[in-house]
Amino acid sequence: RQRQMCIRDRYGKPIATFQREYRMQVAARWLVETELSVAEIAGRLGYENPNKFSSAFKRVIGETPSAYRRARR
Repeated sequence: RQRQMCIRDRYGKPIATFQREYRMQVAARWLVETELSVAEIAGRLGYENPNKFSSAFKRVIGETPSAYRRARR
């Protein structure tokens, strides 16, 4: 509980939101810098379902993982 308050106080958001946004930033970097598939990236970040990962990525980043990769290569 104390750790959650620290994260919220420092970053202004709940720890779950902070963690999700951090994972999506990692995913964004991997999409541009590696040849890993979207499904492989999803799995490495703890998503069992690539569709749920894609939805979370779009919610945080604003576009699908595939569109993000295409636009930045």
